[in-house]
Amino acid sequence: LFLLHLSSVANNLTGTIPLEFGYLEDVTTIGLENHKGLRGSFPDTIGNMVRLNSFNVIFAGPDLGGPIPPSLFSIPSLKYITLYYNEGDWEFPEVIDLGEKESLLEALQLAHGGLTGMIPAYISEFKNLVNLDLAKNSLEGAIPDSFGGLVSLEYLNLHGNKLNGTLPQSLGMLSNLTALAVGENDLRGKLPPQLGELSKLRLLVLSNNKFTGPIPDEFSKLSALEIFSVQHNNLNGSIS
Repeated sequence: LFLLHLSSVANNLTGTIPLEFGYLEDVTTIGLENHKGLRGSFPDTIGNMVRLNSFNVIFAGPDLGGPIPPSLFSIPSLKYITLYYNEGDWEFPEVIDLGEKESLLEALQLAHGGLTGMIPAYISEFKNLVNLDLAKNSLEGAIPDSFGGLVSLEYLNLHGNKLNGTLPQSLGMLSNLTALAVGENDLRGKLPPQLGELSKLRLLVLSNNKFTGPIPDEFSKLSALEIFSVQHNNLNGSIS
């Protein structure tokens, strides 16, 4: 078995996901869509699926969730993790162990759901990450300064959470970034002028926060910028 795609079309799966789920060692793609009756969490045996490339759970019900198995992140072939529009409460594992192998993860898309807790700093270990979408959850705490090490990142969406603290200056090191959205949080402090170094940035959304001070003159170097949103802050001064 290489593809495990369990859609809700003419199905209505219920109950928990058994430990044996992780023994499908040849599966490359998992897709669970629109099953409101599943409950519990995914077993840590999922780490045995050493050929897994894509893991997708979409439109799950309120009783499926809990901690994401740490072993999922250690699968050497995994490139895509997508948890979209799920009703249950999910959490990042406290720690993960990548061993000596470099993670191939390119997309971590955990948006529009019940993801709680803080953003773990270990996400910065995913050096091949291109898409990081954690929008519309209930994440708290600060944006890790270590995110500046995600040199392959092109899309960073943290919109609509409960994040606080300041916007890390290190984000100015993400030279491949084309979209940065951190609106609708509780971020504060001055806007870091280092963001003006993001020469490929096309979208910058900073609205509905508590940023203060002026818009840095360095932002005038953002020659690729198409969308710039800063409304509902406490900014002042002039615009270069």
